[in-house]
Amino acid sequence: MAKRNKYMEYKERNVNKICHNLKIAGFCLLTVSVILVVVGAVFLAKHNLHIGISLLVVGIFVLAISLVLVVISFIPNFSNYTIKTSQYIQQAGKEDIEDLMSAKVSYPKRRETIFDEPIQNEIKKNQIYCKYCGKQIDEDSKFCKYCGKEL
Repeated sequence: MAKRNKYMEYKERNVNKICHNLKIAGFCLLTVSVILVVVGAVFLAKHNLHIGISLLVVGIFVLAISLVLVVISFIPNFSNYTIKTSQYIQQAGKEDIEDLMSAKVSYPKRRETIFDEPIQNEIKKNQIYCKYCGKQIDEDSKFCKYCGKEL
């Protein structure tokens, strides 16, 4: 287990170094691209179209590369943030479920209607339950039709 932890620490340090270097390279290229775009705009203003357009195209291309490097360098930070956020949501959901499971819920009593009494009397008159298997049988039965025991 300690060997795995050392490997994970080593891997994390290397990823952090790589990301740091990518950020530095990205921001340096960003600076170069801004300089190229500004110099290209100056050349365009002085009517040297060929050089001005070339510098603008190269500056925009370098700008795109620098932005890609900067975005790539932040991906491990985003993934760590996503993992921590999902762990937090999972823990909060677990606590909510535990709260719901431990809650005492009381349901309101069902209102009686005018139809309840005749229906209950009819059920009580014609049906009983077997004391051995618990199945519903006719009241006048001498034997259970499910388990066969004498009532």
